[in-house]
Order: sequence, then C-alpha cells, then structure tokens
Amino acid sequence: MLYTLVMQDDAAKSARVVEAITDFVFVPEDTRAFEALALDPRLRIISLTVTEKGYYQDVATGDLDLRNALVTQDVSEWHWGGSLQKPRTAFGFICAVLQRRRSAGLPAVTVLSCDNLPLNGDLCRRATLRFAAACDAELATWIDRNATFPNSMVDRITPATEDAHRAQLADDFGVRDAWPVVSERFAQWVVEDAFVAGRPDWDRAFGGGDDDESVLFVGDVEPYETMKLRLLNSGHSALAAVGLLLGHRLVHLSLADPDVLGFLGAYMRQVARTLGPVPGVDLVRYQAKLVDRFANRTIALTGYEMDMVMVTPTGEPGADPGPGFLCSQVMGRGHLGCMLPFGPAGDHDVGSRKRPAAPSPGWPAGCVDDENWHKKNAPSKDCAWVSDYPGGRCLVVGADDRVAHESCDRACGCSAPPTPRPSPAPPSVAPAPAPTPPP
Repeated sequence: MLYTLVMQDDAAKSARVVEAITDFVFVPEDTRAFEALALDPRLRIISLTVTEKGYYQDVATGDLDLRNALVTQDVSEWHWGGSLQKPRTAFGFICAVLQRRRSAGLPAVTVLSCDNLPLNGDLCRRATLRFAAACDAELATWIDRNATFPNSMVDRITPATEDAHRAQLADDFGVRDAWPVVSERFAQWVVEDAFVAGRPDWDRAFGGGDDDESVLFVGDVEPYETMKLRLLNSGHSALAAVGLLLGHRLVHLSLADPDVLGFLGAYMRQVARTLGPVPGVDLVRYQAKLVDRFANRTIALTGYEMDMVMVTPTGEPGADPGPGFLCSQVMGRGHLGCMLPFGPAGDHDVGSRKRPAAPSPGWPAGCVDDENWHKKNAPSKDCAWVSDYPGGRCLVVGADDRVAHESCDRACGCSAPPTPRPSPAPPSVAPAPAPTPPP
C-alpha cells in the first residue's frame, strides 16, 4: 500500500513514495485476520489517530462516556460474548487486543495516541482503563500494570488534498496518486519515551542534520506541547483573524502585509514570556521559524483553515466585538495578549487601515470543508493499518498517523524519492487501494 508524500516550501520541492504500510485489515469483515494481528508476537505498538470525537468524552468529567451508544454496544457485546469480535470503538479494539494477548500469555504493548489533544496519552490511558473496568476488572488491572500510554505531540502543516495537488504531482514527478499528502518540509514529533516493549529508532530515521525534521524522545512532552499551543496554534489564530479583517484570504499574503507581520511578532513575543523552559529549543529561533512556515506560499492556507478565536474585551467568545478589541486568547492560561484596537464595526477600521466590508469574490461561503475527505470517509474505528519496522510491528487504528508510517518507512530504508521530471502525460500506475489512507 503506497502513497506519495510531497514536501515543499518556497525554496524546494521533493517527493517520496511511502511504503511502510504493509497490510490493512477491515476488522468487521475479517475477524480471523484481526485475531492474527492481536496474537502476533511481533506486535509492539498500537498507534491511534481517531480525532477528539473518537475519545467519547463525558463533557462534565472528561472521562470516557459509558452512556455513548457505541461504547454501550461494545460493553454489552463484551458481557454477552466474553470479548469483542467486531469492536465499534478504538478502546474496544485496544482492550480486545490486550485481552487476547493476556489470555495467550503474550506481553502487553505500548498504546501510542497521536491525536492533537493535550496530554493525549494520559487521556487514552484513562479511557482504556475505564472501558476495561466496565468489561473485566481483572483485565483493567493487568493493563494498568503492564501497558504504557506515552504522550506525544506532532507539528506539521498539512493542507487538505485537492485536485490541484494531484495534477501538480503528475506534472512535476510523473506520478499518478489518487490521494497524495502535501505538506511543508518542517516536521516535529515529540514522544514521551515510555515504551513497554521497545520502540523503533524513529529519532535516527528523521533529521540527519536537518533542523526542519526531528523526532524527539523525551521524559516530559508537556513543555513542547504548551509551546506549540501558545505560539503556533494561538499565533495561527491571531494571524488569521487580523488578516481576515484586512481582507487577506490567504495566510502567506497576510504576512506580506507589514502591519500583520509586525502584529504577529509582537504577539508571539508576549506569548513567549508565559512559557517555561523547553529543553533543546531556542524560543527566539522557534518564533522566527514559525514566521517562515506561515509565509510558505506553496502551502496556501486560507483564513478559514485556521482556528480563529474572536473575543470581546471581557473574553466572551462569539460575541460581536463592536468598537472594542480583537484578541486571540493564549492557550492554557486565559491570558489576553497583544490587543489590537479597531474602530466602529460598520467602518471595519483596523488602526488607520480599512478592510473590505464584504469578502472578495471567490471567498468560500461558510466554514465548510467539503474537500476534507478524511472527515467524511475515513474508517475512524474499524480499521487497522500495519507498519513494520526492524524488530517489531505497529498497528495504527482509525485515521492513520502519517508521521508514524513515514518514520517506520525511513527506519526500514524501504523507499526512495522519485526522480523529479516534467511529464505532461504521466504513465498510469496501479490504482490506489481502497480505502485510501486519509491525509
């Protein structure tokens, strides 16, 4: 199973065919293959990227909501049959695998959440143990004592795949791919080094002297996660909001505006003062790198692709700011930083600047991402993608984690970048497998 990764910035473009996905199992239709995967002695890691909704959190407690319909079905089936043959949830899948391994006398594995959630490993552990306790108290105790759930943080800007990306890949490299992944060159993966059965040398696979690519195994992910949330995510939001007010539809065009660039710099300097030490990271250099990344013209993000936060001076989200202030809330402390005044709402003033009263032609109507294929079509809980690496095997549940696959791919040394060549009529290759991994 192959897909093409295209990495590009204003200076260069490269492509590689990722070959780390060696198998795919649709669990509801192939329970025998599921059993074989669960009992494979090579299995070391279960990785999952199922998005926030896949954690079925109780809004009041943050724990796994046992009243959720899918969770209830999995728990009921477990009590009825003594296990799960066709799990409907990620935690049903994880517990079913671990139960089979415990019964067979096999060791537990590492469960590695790669979802974009704060302290995702801690959250995954709580949800898994809560599900297991609802099904089998002894299994819950065994998981608690033997499995590990490292926290992780991944940072790479990857826009939704569009037809233009497919056409450009064919023109530039002579490769036809139904679902390539296009990203910036920068990639940072920070993983808590808490693996119960060993791990791949992902940190050696990435990097090689390239500061733009790194995998870091650390004792505590939280400082890196806080840095990303407060500087990258919050900075993205602030940049998008100000750019939209000035009529800039694309993020890199916003940064070409000296007023926006100056605002972003001042904003990030204020935010950086709220951070503690981040081992191995120069925060001044990190901020400069963020500006370069946001300004990447080859990753043309729109303001609607940013997570915007509009708040009033009182911090009330969603209200009309009127003649007050536009702020972007700094994640984690509720600190309102770098407020930019603007005039009456009818005039749409930003200081001495005027923005258009209506969006420019071609502006998307509403914040609807119909091109985001994976949100509509990806198998969020029923599938297992298999990646092999020297010494072990990794199962990826649901929407696959690209960085994990690419790291396995590099650790194996089993792929090579295609040679760039213009090709107006590229040759056809085997059609992409179905279902295709999401971006």
